[in-house]
Amino acid sequence: MTVAPDQTQIARSLQDDNPGWVIMWRLWARRFWACPCWGPDSPEPLEAKDADDLLHQIRQAETATRHPQATATRPGRHDQPPPPNNARHTLQRRGF
Repeated sequence: MTVAPDQTQIARSLQDDNPGWVIMWRLWARRFWACPCWGPDSPEPLEAKDADDLLHQIRQAETATRHPQATATRPGRHDQPPPPNNARHTLQRRGF
């Protein structure tokens, strides 16, 4: 039997892969929450029921704002394309 990863672990993994964002699992609301930390011109925080939806919203916000920190190449991955818009891919890569 496979045990599903804890939602807080998923949030931590998403935050590690998305610099410039604070990502949390809000247990009391049973929702993911992401706050962009780019400065005073940051978009509003995002909220989603599942990790895939949150990741999709993050990509949309990054594209819409074209903020330098949002579109910066992720550290150590200069020769690789941005990660796919799929939280399951991120979790599999991290061994969840």
